[in-house]
Amino acid sequence: MPADCQRPLLLQYTPYAYSRLGLPLALLCRLMLCRLRISFRCRRPRPSILTFFHELPFLNRAGWKGRLVLPLQAFFCILVAGLSTEVLVNQTSAMSWLGLLRPFSPPLFLPSWSNVGEALDPLEYQQRPLQVVIFGSPGKRRHAHHLVAQLGGYRHLFGSDVQVLDIGELGQLPSTLAHEVTTTGPLQPDEVRQILLRSRFGWFYAEPDQVSKSGVFAAYCALGVLPIVAFPDAPPAAAYLSPCELPIQAISSERVQTLANHGRAWFHQHNLSQGADSIITLLQPC
Repeated sequence: MPADCQRPLLLQYTPYAYSRLGLPLALLCRLMLCRLRISFRCRRPRPSILTFFHELPFLNRAGWKGRLVLPLQAFFCILVAGLSTEVLVNQTSAMSWLGLLRPFSPPLFLPSWSNVGEALDPLEYQQRPLQVVIFGSPGKRRHAHHLVAQLGGYRHLFGSDVQVLDIGELGQLPSTLAHEVTTTGPLQPDEVRQILLRSRFGWFYAEPDQVSKSGVFAAYCALGVLPIVAFPDAPPAAAYLSPCELPIQAISSERVQTLANHGRAWFHQHNLSQGADSIITLLQPC
């Protein structure tokens, strides 16, 4: 952190799943010191600390230690939000309680972006071949494959002529799906982008309230793929197809068009250019 606290500072705060406790006391103390210096040295505070909170709600840890850490993590985040000049979140559920100390400057919503490129005018749903893609981390792709196996397989859900591509580090497929899925292994971003531009459906794993933080969901919207959430009990939503709506033959053309329209609108509202402009604007001094 800059010693003089005069330069804009952008923080990404991810304390939940990637550390043992997720209680960055040193960071909190430095933020408090920085805000005190600004208050004493400047005639008016300068917007200098922008904090982006990633992965909310908190990790649900088991045992008494987990139950103790959860409220402490929440308390830490509220304090960090109160000490920040501006706050960004990628889940709407985080906006209310992170704004407890910011009633006049509530957090701003900034979903994840596509990390494999964007397309301003991708092919329409009807113009694409019947190809399903499974993209993301090995663990999340595993969730999708096992759910499909439980539902009867890709050919049962999409038709006998469906093509299924698994993109990423190789994992173990359910034995019943081995003859239905083609694995590509890791690919370069441009190669992934080209596959998505030719795919009609794409599975991704996320809890319903965490869809907005999924980079895979963002990639599907950005490249015209119709997303299907690989979460067993997810209810139907405007943003994605749910497993309970399958097989694909049971879905009305109106439902598919609504989903395609939503994906296009999501991309235009939350694309990389829009998000970068929002951050740059917030970092400008008063």
